[in-house]
Formats: sequence, structure tokens, C-alpha cells
Amino acid sequence: MPAFLKLGLVLLISLFAGPVWSNEDQPGQIPPRWASWFSAQGLETSAQPAQAPVYQATVTRTSYTPPIVPANVRDLSLDTNRPRPQGVLASTTWLNGAFMTETEMANDRRESSIPGDTHDDPARRMMRMGLTTSSGPARYGMTYRRAGQAFYNGPDQDLREVWGEWKKGVTTFHSAIGQQWNNVDRNPTQSRLEQNYGRIGLSWNQASWPSLAVNYSQNAQNSALDPTGIAAQKMTNHALEAALGIAARPRFGRSVP
Repeated sequence: MPAFLKLGLVLLISLFAGPVWSNEDQPGQIPPRWASWFSAQGLETSAQPAQAPVYQATVTRTSYTPPIVPANVRDLSLDTNRPRPQGVLASTTWLNGAFMTETEMANDRRESSIPGDTHDDPARRMMRMGLTTSSGPARYGMTYRRAGQAFYNGPDQDLREVWGEWKKGVTTFHSAIGQQWNNVDRNPTQSRLEQNYGRIGLSWNQASWPSLAVNYSQNAQNSALDPTGIAAQKMTNHALEAALGIAARPRFGRSVP
């Protein structure tokens, strides 16, 4: 064998069999400096993609202090009388977002001047639960909320609702049915009005085109608890709404004084 062939064979063997990896490289793997040579040959790496967690849960504290903007300085009230809703919100996600739940419990913790008051008043409590499921273009779920008479936001209300949504391209179809009523503590001296409602709607939203939405709703009200001296109420309302929206495009130019 000619001498120049022997020299080339020795260099080739030393090039691939020698310790060409650095401290970060591991034996038995192709170093990064040579990996690009084989990328065109369809070389596959053995690295496995990280698996997304199947279940996630978060717990956060919620609080809200509404601002007070009186029309007159004389109407200013003590800071101890301001409502302070505080609670805990627990959120869970299953199957990479295909199934989600929310549970919140809050209490309107207003300062009290009564000695020994522990703020444990059922009329100041609120509890809500929500469940959402996604399957392809469809989303559907249910909502439940109950708030006492002294709660700050949406007081004296019990709500149950089931909803669904289907979206395909620029078209979205949504519907919901539910029931709500007041006088959640069933006070016999107060009236109780129950409402059964249903909504259905269709919207169309295309980029650079006007958006269109059509909604139909029905609301049936009926008094379920009639104290003495208060007349019973019963009515049914139907509503059909349509909306057309046009987004204004920003114009860029140079103004001349």
C-alpha cells in the first residue's frame, strides 16, 4: 500500500475514533461539531420530548376593595364600613386543557364595631363553581353561583346555567339555558321571583370585514313566594337582537401645519 494511503487511513481512524468530545459531550454520542455533517442523511436523535402534565391545580387568594367616590365630601363614610370581599379560588386543568374546573368561596369581611364579631355571617358569603369541557370545535360547561343578601357583588342571587359553544372558522354558534332567583334564604316576609331563561346566538367575524351577530333570548318570570299584601307576578319576554360592527382602520400620515 502506498505511504500516502497509509497516512490518510491513520488520520481518518484517529479523526473518528479519537477523543473528540468535550466535557459536555458524552461517549457513544455524535459530538455537535460532527452532527451537522449527518443532518442531511436523516440522522434521528434519541431525545424524547417532554410530556405535558396531565393534571394541574392552582390555589390563589382573591380580594377586592371597591373605591368610594362620593358626590359630596359630607357623604364620606368611615373606612370600616367599606365592603372587602376576600376569598380563595381553586382552578384545576385536566387532560392538557380539555377539562377545567373553578371553585371560589368568598366572604365580605367588613369591619365591625361590635365586640366579638367573627364576621361569620351567612348573608355575606358567596360560592361559585364552574366546569368547562372542550372537544374539537365545541366547548360546553355549567355554572353555579350563590350569594347572600349582604354580599357586595351580585347579592341575594342563586344562579344555575348550562351553556355550549361551537366554532368553525369565522362562524360561532352559542346557546345557554339557566335559572335564577332572589331571596335565597326564603324569607317569608319577602317576595321571591324566579326566572327561567334561554339564549341562542350566531356570530360571524372575518378579518378586514364587518362583524355580524344575531341573538334571540326568552325570559320567563314567575313569583314563587308571595307574602301577604304583595301581588303575584308572571310575565314572559322575548327579545331578538342584531349587531353589525365595523372596525376603523388606523390611518398613518404626516400632518402639514
